[in-house]
Amino acid sequence: MKRLFLLIAFAMCISICEVYAQSYSTYVSNSVPVSTESNSGRYEFIQSTNNSSHAFLIDKYTGNVWRYKILKKEFERLEREQPDSVLIDRINYQMYISAENSSMCFLLNIHTGDMWRYTSNIGENTFKKMEMPWKDE
Repeated sequence: MKRLFLLIAFAMCISICEVYAQSYSTYVSNSVPVSTESNSGRYEFIQSTNNSSHAFLIDKYTGNVWRYKILKKEFERLEREQPDSVLIDRINYQMYISAENSSMCFLLNIHTGDMWRYTSNIGENTFKKMEMPWKDE
């Protein structure tokens, strides 16, 4: 009789724990931070999912990018090597931050294909222009 009572009590504990676990399930987002498509507004704020120090404000018309400095609670304008020409009053740029490695941050001119990679060295935060494979053709 004791065994039956212990077996029933154990089964009830497992059932209660299972219900409790299901009601408090966690939501894990594997989304990749990328600026939205065209016609979605001129400015956008993008932040890395795994590193809060990589938070950027982008002007999708001009390609200007500001990094939010958490400790100072202010924005810092980032320089961009060899800025290109843009179409006036139109979205020209998109930004991407890797979900695995937040230092992999890119700025893309969606019309020309020109691309810049964010580099953060001591005293220097800038977007360096990348050589694209089709530029030599």
